[in-house]
Amino acid sequence: MLNQVVEVEQRLAEMDLERSQLRMSYASQHPNIIALDEQMERLRERRREFDSRIRELPQSQQELLRLRREAEVNSALYTAMLNNAQELRVVRAGMVGNVRVVDEAITGHRPVRPNRSLTLAVSVVLGGLLGVFTVFLRNMLRRVVVSPDELEKAFDLSCYAVIPESETFHRQERRAQKGKGAPPILVRDMPEDLASESLRGLRTGLHFALMNRNGRCVALTSPNPSAGKSFLSLNLAYLLAEAGKRTIVVDADLRRGHIHKTLDVTRAPGLSDVIAGKASLDEAIRPVGDSKLHFLPTGEIPPNPSELLMSERLDEVLRSLEESYDLVILDTAPVLAATDGVLVAARAAAVFLAIRAGTTSLAEVRQAVRAIYRDSVPISGFILNRLQQGSARYSNGGYYHYQYSYNA
Repeated sequence: MLNQVVEVEQRLAEMDLERSQLRMSYASQHPNIIALDEQMERLRERRREFDSRIRELPQSQQELLRLRREAEVNSALYTAMLNNAQELRVVRAGMVGNVRVVDEAITGHRPVRPNRSLTLAVSVVLGGLLGVFTVFLRNMLRRVVVSPDELEKAFDLSCYAVIPESETFHRQERRAQKGKGAPPILVRDMPEDLASESLRGLRTGLHFALMNRNGRCVALTSPNPSAGKSFLSLNLAYLLAEAGKRTIVVDADLRRGHIHKTLDVTRAPGLSDVIAGKASLDEAIRPVGDSKLHFLPTGEIPPNPSELLMSERLDEVLRSLEESYDLVILDTAPVLAATDGVLVAARAAAVFLAIRAGTTSLAEVRQAVRAIYRDSVPISGFILNRLQQGSARYSNGGYYHYQYSYNA
């Protein structure tokens, strides 16, 4: 009976170890583990039968049997563990390692610190590349007008003039803004500049544009501010006056008109005062020098410029100006910023849209043209202003200017 009990105990211990190994790879519902559990349960049932038979023996024999069983079971388990350990040692001794030292570790002799010169150089290069990438990405996402061909192809309208950038004029303009001189007028102060020659070409184009039109009013507007419409209006009026035509410039931008600052005259009385009945037209008109050029400023900035420009009094003022002058140049507000520009342009015989090259996008031009056409106002053409002379499209696209003057 003792031998049988010891055999059962050893078998249970082996199965328990085997079950632990299987549980590392399989779940408890795996068929191998289920079969092993069934075998262990039969062995436990057999051990319970032996325990019931042992309890029938005298107490001294039960104690002797228990002690001998524990001794033999523990001895057998210990022997099995020693055998397993010896087998693992043999396996480990038979394994050949594949690790080798490639380089010995090098110990630094001084602390490591960042290389400031290298870091600065890399930062400058990366910053420059990032800036160039940003510029290219911005140009791809926002397509701006850089040549008259784009305007003519997109809108089927003529570009009457391409006005190049004049660095000399803008340099003097910045000096005047700082209080270092009077505001310049391009065609008066720099008549031989390339931009002045382009404006003379615009004067010629304007002459043919008005040949078959009823009326003498010419409106200049733009999609957005800073396109140079006031600059174009004033210089074009100067050229027309030089050609012997009685010309008047009307600053019809009743929100941000500023031509009076260039001519160094007061804002009021002006157009808004004449329309409102606060001043007469003769009181508001100012002569510009000894030429045939006159100027009508904005007047006091009204709180309701759109309502003021919609009145019939504006038609009367314009008709009176057409009777007194050969040409009336209307400098209007940008059409995308306010409806004032469209209201004034509707009274003109010719409407020109000033576009600033490299700044105004095609989408803005398209919105401005749509806003003007919505009120059934025809557009005569475009004027591309401030085109960079050094740009590739200016020099290689066929837009050349020649300096031509008389020599004594």
